[in-house]
Amino acid sequence: MAVRKVRVEGDVAVVPLTRGMEAVVDIADLPLVEGFNWRAFRSKSTWYAVRHDRLSDGRPTLTHMHRTIFRAEPGKMVDHRDGDGLNNRRGNLRSAIHAQNARNAGTRKDSTSGIKSVTWHAKRQK
Repeated sequence: MAVRKVRVEGDVAVVPLTRGMEAVVDIADLPLVEGFNWRAFRSKSTWYAVRHDRLSDGRPTLTHMHRTIFRAEPGKMVDHRDGDGLNNRRGNLRSAIHAQNARNAGTRKDSTSGIKSVTWHAKRQK
């Protein structure tokens, strides 16, 4: 399979993904992402750019584009400041622990109040 061609627009590179989607990276990070066929991958409600790789023992694994670009410290996650998992510009990526990353979460789909962190207490009926 031929590798899909990356498009350069000014200071960003637009990486084509499957499903007609695209990821954006800084032009300086183009060498890290070109030469691979990246695909769109949905995790919960967020889309990410991933590629299939193999570990040294031959087992398959997914490599996330944002982790390829931003090397986080061990035990830390890579958080997208704007919540867009396809915006992989360095200014949009930051190292975070799970609690920090969770603060970026939107209101849950099953929320009846429409407010983050507000839950129904069944016993007290409020």
